[in-house]
Amino acid sequence: MRALSLVAVFASLLFAEEYVRPNLSLKPFNAVIKNTAASALPAASLAKTNTIEQFAKVYAASEVEFENLKAVTLAMMLLESGRGTSDLAKKYNNFGGLKYRPEMAAMAKKIRYYASDGYDYYCHFASFESFIAGFWTFLDRKPYEGWRTKALDERKFLEFIAPIYCPYNSDYANSVMKLLPEARALLAKHVGGGYRVAAIKE
Repeated sequence: MRALSLVAVFASLLFAEEYVRPNLSLKPFNAVIKNTAASALPAASLAKTNTIEQFAKVYAASEVEFENLKAVTLAMMLLESGRGTSDLAKKYNNFGGLKYRPEMAAMAKKIRYYASDGYDYYCHFASFESFIAGFWTFLDRKPYEGWRTKALDERKFLEFIAPIYCPYNSDYANSVMKLLPEARALLAKHVGGGYRVAAIKE
């Protein structure tokens, strides 16, 4: 019976739906359990690591299709990676908790990684630049079809993708919004204060 139970557990993990992630006290789904959620980390913790600073500098200088979405997507990355402190971010340049999918093969390698929802295959990016390309490619997949119709408004964009990106956290969009001022400040810092983003419509 024990052997059958183990087989059943393994099968449930192997064939689990792509976007099913347990709530687990609303922690970012890709954070290693020992890490604290980004929204609970004091800003002073950034002094302990410069990874997120380095990434923000590269992201600020990168060209993306929708420049006005840089701040809100960086806020997502702050949340997902615990401000760059998760092992997934530090070791594998994966700031978005992106699980490996065949469409990511050109930009990422597949690694087995233990996150808050157990073991799964995640993306290992060789560089910040490949992660940035991979993040937007991830959103261009069929489950997110239609996000461009919301792309001119940060809140509408976030509210559109949130139930797909993190379906078991009904407060995901609000959690990201709380980190938006910090994300804007990081981007502005790395372009000499000249970064601009459309104001969110409350």
